[in-house]
Amino acid sequence: MRPETARVLKPGPNIQGVGRWLLFAGLIQALYFVASVVSVTPHYLYSDNRFYETPAWNLAQGRGFTIARTEWEDPYLTRAYAGRHPGADLSHVPAVVFPPGYGFFLAAIYSLAGSRSHFAAVIANGLLMAVALAGLMILARKTLHGSGQQRLFLALCALFPFWAFWAARMVTDTLHIALMTWAVVLWTTGDVSWRRSLGVGVLMGLATLTRPYTLGLPAAFGIGWAIKGRGRGALLDAACVTLVSGLIMGVWVARNHYYFGEPLVVSLTKGQGLWQATHYEADKGLFGNFDPAEVAAGLRATGIVDAYRYEDNRRLRDLGLEKIKKAPFRFALRTLGLIPRLWIPTGSIFSTFTKSLLIAWFALLFLALLYGLSRVIGSNDPVLEASSIVVLYYTFIFLFPGHVESRYVLPARGFSFLLIAAALSTAWTASVRARLPRRWPPRRRLLTT
Repeated sequence: MRPETARVLKPGPNIQGVGRWLLFAGLIQALYFVASVVSVTPHYLYSDNRFYETPAWNLAQGRGFTIARTEWEDPYLTRAYAGRHPGADLSHVPAVVFPPGYGFFLAAIYSLAGSRSHFAAVIANGLLMAVALAGLMILARKTLHGSGQQRLFLALCALFPFWAFWAARMVTDTLHIALMTWAVVLWTTGDVSWRRSLGVGVLMGLATLTRPYTLGLPAAFGIGWAIKGRGRGALLDAACVTLVSGLIMGVWVARNHYYFGEPLVVSLTKGQGLWQATHYEADKGLFGNFDPAEVAAGLRATGIVDAYRYEDNRRLRDLGLEKIKKAPFRFALRTLGLIPRLWIPTGSIFSTFTKSLLIAWFALLFLALLYGLSRVIGSNDPVLEASSIVVLYYTFIFLFPGHVESRYVLPARGFSFLLIAAALSTAWTASVRARLPRRWPPRRRLLTT
């Protein structure tokens, strides 16, 4: 690494001279959020998120984290619950289809609002978005050196519209982003201690209860640190975080075992994604852009009554695995081809012109991210090191079962901007200095009286 590169990658002082840029980025994100809220009013509940929202309302009403059988029922779960608790009230069955974290959060919002206010939940999502962005700013202060890097990072954050887009809808992503981001903030900026490990583990565990994808992230940090030769202390730290995070998930699994007699983990719908990837998107050459009505027709053709039911999803999982076994090499190649699709949203709801601009912009960002990874992946800067691990982890964790959306890497976007800002500014600084005279800047004359 060249000397000037090493200097740029060192943690710099607090952000200076970028206050206006910070204000600008916050204002743009606020405008994005307001525009997104207005565009979806009053239909804030998105897609299948009723499986989060319905148990949340029941919990706020004192009926426990359940779903009324009159609203939706899975006969398999009802039988399992009745067999395990023969004297229980079977009008409501404990909810287990999706992870519970966002449902608990919604229940708290409903309790505070005193009503089933979707608008209150969306405003809370907006506050969570601000919390997540604040965490990213702390990381930027720690790792980015010089106003050029900081301004580039803030510009990239300001121009990214999809944090606000999804925060305006009742989805789990925003809560997950806030929890995971602050876990990384604490892990990379706090003093090494058992209290820090405990705090990071709790945040990681809560993030996993919200969306299960961070389950292996602490282990990924441990593997990354082992490769870097960080020593036994760092590996012990990662092991402690993994243990605490796993124990929090274990509480939920134990709860499910108590109610149903099975150690159900966090989501019963993995088979649906696998079937959609292997039987619909792969055959049609699609990567996430699909017609819901056509998918529903395909599900009915397989004899599936409800893709969210336990036994139907097991059937979809088996169908997907059978198709993979018939052409494993083809599936592996397609899986690798999904990497750009994760990072380049196609904006299916936009016009052709807007969609083309969107794809072009995010394709440039993807190439810049690849360059950023190549430049900083060997850095000893803790924030850049953590950013590389987060970006790589969120990229590869979604490639199986093969059904991907760019929404899945929302938690890693801010970390990708850190990598891009650090690498591009470093390359620009090195290029400029290489073109300057050897004795630049010129020596200043000493002022004498």
